[in-house]
Amino acid sequence: MMALFEGLAAEDPKDLHPVPGLAESWEISPDGRVYTFHLRKNGQWSDGSPLTADDCLQSYKRMLTPGFASSMRTWL
Repeated sequence: MMALFEGLAAEDPKDLHPVPGLAESWEISPDGRVYTFHLRKNGQWSDGSPLTADDCLQSYKRMLTPGFASSMRTWL
């Protein structure tokens, strides 16, 4: 699954620090509780339609839905 889908951030293969994925950058609030991701402007689906913040939100909501029983749910 990880080879097929790109997340908001990825891991650098050398030392595993976070690097941009779908997001070109992000900010973390001083208390560490709020992450704000800025999507790449050229992000798009395989059909060429633009990727939106709502697309990312809906993907994460679906992944966390108990009825979907995603194995990704255990990672979070």
